[in-house]
Amino acid sequence: MQRKYIYAIVIWLTIILVTTEYYFNFNVYNKNISENELSEKFDETYGEIQKNIELNSTMTIKNIQNDDKNISYIYKIEIDDVVGAKRILLNNKEKFIVFTANGEAQILLNSNESITIYDLPENTKFSVEQINELADTYITKINNEEKSSITGNTSIETNLEFENNVIVKEPIKEEQEEVKEEIKKEEQDNPVTEDSIKMTFILVITLLVIVILLKNIKIKRFE
Repeated sequence: MQRKYIYAIVIWLTIILVTTEYYFNFNVYNKNISENELSEKFDETYGEIQKNIELNSTMTIKNIQNDDKNISYIYKIEIDDVVGAKRILLNNKEKFIVFTANGEAQILLNSNESITIYDLPENTKFSVEQINELADTYITKINNEEKSSITGNTSIETNLEFENNVIVKEPIKEEQEEVKEEIKKEEQDNPVTEDSIKMTFILVITLLVIVILLKNIKIKRFE
């Protein structure tokens, strides 16, 4: 075989090998990119789904009062892993409250108002405290337990009922004693007792005896 044909075959085989290797490497590279992109897309989608699942909890605080007075109550709220503005429903209107970097916020509720906070993480620690200066007037209960603050973990629907019930005052011993003293005083000011009747009777008898004696003395003098 002539040498030129051998050169031509070697060159042709070399071109085939180089071209094949190039396409093989290109396909592998593109395949890796596609797999990486798919993995990133999956992670991103899964993260969004997980985030939406976690931020699916709500917290409802009801401020119940058993009389007609309109009183404002301060509520101090702390929720772990909650920062920034959160959507709320107050008086059938959607608004926003802002949580600090420590997960703290304060709200003001009037008598018999309620608030719902949305988009909270599930199963995270929280605390809610009612602040007021009405301890002498109202008894505060949370979910039928006498206290003014509560801690726990959030659930899908966290419902907290703060009941403020008017204290029914009963007469204490001192007041009862004062009532007794007043009764005694009235009796002394208006005495209508058996002893007073006896004293009056004795006084009348004594006067009668004196009158009779005086009559007798006068008769003897003029005889």
